[in-house]
Amino acid sequence: MKNKATLSLTSEAISSLRENPIYVFGHRNPDSDAICSALVVADWLNYTGRPAKPWRLGDITPETQYILNSAGVSQPDLLTADLTDKTVWLVDFTDLEQGPSSLMDSNVIGIIDHHRIGTLITRNPPDVWVRSVGCCGTVILSILMHESPMPLTATQAVLLALLQIVGGDKLIIPFC
Repeated sequence: MKNKATLSLTSEAISSLRENPIYVFGHRNPDSDAICSALVVADWLNYTGRPAKPWRLGDITPETQYILNSAGVSQPDLLTADLTDKTVWLVDFTDLEQGPSSLMDSNVIGIIDHHRIGTLITRNPPDVWVRSVGCCGTVILSILMHESPMPLTATQAVLLALLQIVGGDKLIIPFC
């Protein structure tokens, strides 16, 4: 009986996430790393059963548009919603000032970054990956290859490969 109750709670939690997916986004005035990382992390979260949607916090740069066009991907929608009590996953930043005004009232459950730890304070301990590398895409690729494997689609591989080239990291995707 105990297992059935646990499964029921899990089903309710999953149902809630489907109705209110995790908001995945990078910093304001987004660069290619912030946009592409949000796209791939949202895919990864969905793959692991955690419904998520990528967002952007500003206009797309010409470089980012080129990368998205090369990968055949549409840009994420512009985030204008209030994040109060919303579930959030941050990529490419941890400074509260670089996010939306309601970020401090959200529930940040995850962070993937390659910058110094910033001013963000979370309600609960989030899942955090911060590494000293050239771009957030490199951290994400490491997660996808070693810690929480997900088979990469051609689109995801193109996004991450281009980020590594732009970010100055040594290309570590073995099939590119």
